[in-house]
Order: sequence, then C-alpha cells, then structure tokens
Amino acid sequence: MEKHLHNYSLSAVNKDTLERKTDVDIRENSHVPAMTIMLWNHFQEQPGMLHEEFKNGYYPGQSSERILDITGGLADDALAMFEVHSIDDFLHTSYDIQNKLLLFRTKIKHERVIRVSEKHFNTEWWKDEFAVLVNTSSEEIRDKLVLRLQQARDDFEKGRKFCLQLDFSQGLESWYADVCERNTPVIMHWYGRNDDRNYGEDSIENLSVFILNWSKPVKCFLSKWMILCCFPCWLFSGGCCYYIHRKSQVDDMKDKFKLPVSFRSVSHLPQQEDTPCCYFGKIYHLPLDSIRY
Repeated sequence: MEKHLHNYSLSAVNKDTLERKTDVDIRENSHVPAMTIMLWNHFQEQPGMLHEEFKNGYYPGQSSERILDITGGLADDALAMFEVHSIDDFLHTSYDIQNKLLLFRTKIKHERVIRVSEKHFNTEWWKDEFAVLVNTSSEEIRDKLVLRLQQARDDFEKGRKFCLQLDFSQGLESWYADVCERNTPVIMHWYGRNDDRNYGEDSIENLSVFILNWSKPVKCFLSKWMILCCFPCWLFSGGCCYYIHRKSQVDDMKDKFKLPVSFRSVSHLPQQEDTPCCYFGKIYHLPLDSIRY
C-alpha cells in the first residue's frame, strides 16, 4: 500500500512539475515556425540556420533540452517510436513531444507522368533529402495534439492498448510538389481524348512520431486497398485474424498535420549531388533559384 501511494505521489509531483515548465517552453518556442526545412547537405554545412541550438554544430542523435533528434528514424523507424510502460513514462514522453522541437531527416519524391501519345508516357522524378524541424507548440498543432494525448492517456490509465501516430508529412509533400511543378519549363502535352490526364504521386519517408504501449500496426493487413485488391492473399496470409484482433484490442489513432513550410537555404552551396537517370525518366532536384520568400 505504501509503495502504491509513493508511486502515485511521484506521478503527481512529476505532473505538476512538467505542467509548470510547459508554459515556459511554449514561450521560448513562440518565434519558431510550425515547420522549418533545409536541404540535408545545407543543414550539415550550416546547421545554425535551421535553429540557433545548432550554432556550434550538429551532432547526430544527440537530443537536448530544446531539440528531440529523430533523424535516425530514416534508417530505423523504431527510433521514431516512443514506448510507454508507466504513467511517468507517458508524462515525460508527452512533455517532450509537446514542448521540444522535433528534428527529422526525411527523403521525399515527387513523380510526374505525362502522356505524350496514345501509347507512350514520359515519367519525371524530383528527389531530395531534408532536415525538418517541427514546432509542436505552434497554433497549427497544439490544440489537436493536446486532445489526442489526453485520449491516449485515458486509454493508458484504463489499461487499454493504444498506438498514436502523429504524421507531419502533408505540408511538406504539398509544398514540394507545388515548387517542383510551378518552376519547371512549360512542356507541350499531347491530348487526344477528354480523359487524357497528366498525373503525379508524392512519397515521403520518416516524418511521423509514434507513441504507444503495444506495437506499430502492420499497414498491409489493415489497408482497405490491400483487402479489396488482394483479398485471397490477405485472407490466407492471416490478414483477417490480424485485422479482427487489432481492431478489438488496440486503439489506433492517427492525426495528420498540414503545416506551412518555412524554407532555409545556403546560397553558395550546391543543391544536392548529381543523380543518374532512372529507368526511362529523368531525375531532378528542387529548383532552388525559383523559390521566393
């Protein structure tokens, strides 16, 4: 009984301490944009341009009182997952996510497919690597984040399994695709019928954080497209059992944040290393010269 009271008292003290520190940290981050990005090679050369915390250099994987470094998640997504096993774990993780700046290293690709004749298409890719700094105390994130963390805490205190994913990819995807399409030369397109279209696709790696007390979901077993298009494979590989078990036992929560992008660059540095052509298409990098802020 005494041990139980001691743990409860410790949690209460930790909660009170963290809540008092929260307002201070929010004020400290009030001048930081919701999402700040730099090309990765520019960031390595002049990390202080991304945030003053890096004015003396960037040391991979070293989090600080102001920065939560998740750049390693690009190579190992387990580094972007925060497992909580006690209420104190949850309080400290929640505090860090809400009040520290999240530093990611991410790769992004934008694809454009152009129909040039009845049977022929041209494909072009833009591919780049970025350092991304997310300020979760910004107005675009905070209210929604607080509500979701409270829901996760309620699950935890009730003994439920949960997995909360915070996805920050939409803003960067939208910004990157817009810059690539807006600043490329005009191409003569071929139109034969009304249903001819040019279309593209965006993909991005490692711009999410997971807070969980169970496991990360296996996407292929929960995807509606996988179930509809590959139903026999999904069924015989155990997808049905996994789907039923996951839905009944785990509260999977996912929030997507479409944040405005603040771009930083170093004018005297090259953009990226040259990339060879891929398949029958061409690979480009972000057209820096045409970006204006």
